[in-house]
Amino acid sequence: MKKVGFVIKKHLLTGISYMIPLIVAAEICIALGQIFGGIDVAENEGTFDFK
Repeated sequence: MKKVGFVIKKHLLTGISYMIPLIVAAEICIALGQIFGGIDVAENEGTFDFK
């Protein structure tokens, strides 16, 4: 039983360690988008997502 808990913990920590760089990269992309385009970039006329 102790071994099963260790294996589950190992798999969870491995998954978390693989996700951390992806989350950081996504946050950097969001930050760059807000710096260069602003928070309400979709509401500005003439932008790609303007409706």
